[in-house]
Amino acid sequence: MSHSPDLALLLEKSQAGDREAWKNLLEIVYPSMKKIIANRIKPYRDQITIDTTDLAHDVYLEFDKQRSFSWHNREHFFSVLARVSRRVVIDYLRSRSCEKRGAGVNLVPVDEDSLPFNNSDKELWLTINRLLESLGNVDPEIVELTELRYFAGFSLEEIAGIKKLSVSTIKRQWRFARAWLNQQLDEEIKYA
Repeated sequence: MSHSPDLALLLEKSQAGDREAWKNLLEIVYPSMKKIIANRIKPYRDQITIDTTDLAHDVYLEFDKQRSFSWHNREHFFSVLARVSRRVVIDYLRSRSCEKRGAGVNLVPVDEDSLPFNNSDKELWLTINRLLESLGNVDPEIVELTELRYFAGFSLEEIAGIKKLSVSTIKRQWRFARAWLNQQLDEEIKYA
């Protein structure tokens, strides 16, 4: 996900209360966010009942509520964007889950490149959300990495840039996150 070099300046101006800078910032981020969502749900278009634009718009509206938030830096901005995206997706899946409680339970391992986003995987998304909530009490950095990767769709290289860490560090943290999530999912399957 590439962004204009004036992103830091727009963040700074929006922090100072410049509404126009906030609007411009969201205009820069929105197309990338929509593209990520479209790429994630494209293979499952026949199973997803919400339009890509609607989902991206929901994330945009929810994120717009953060305009008075105190941004520390670019990393913080994208971390909050990932968290808002996670909330919107989980809220959507919870509403769908209420319609078919328990239908389609299909917990599969978390793959490095496979980011599930279809109705048959909604239980996986909800389970991962619950697991991340519990992990957040122990290791919020790993939760943030997982949100950036799993819910916002950033590549490991992009996350390294956002977090100003080496790609090898991010890869090591992602291996840990995947291993931890897979171990927890195995436990869920055993006791399901």
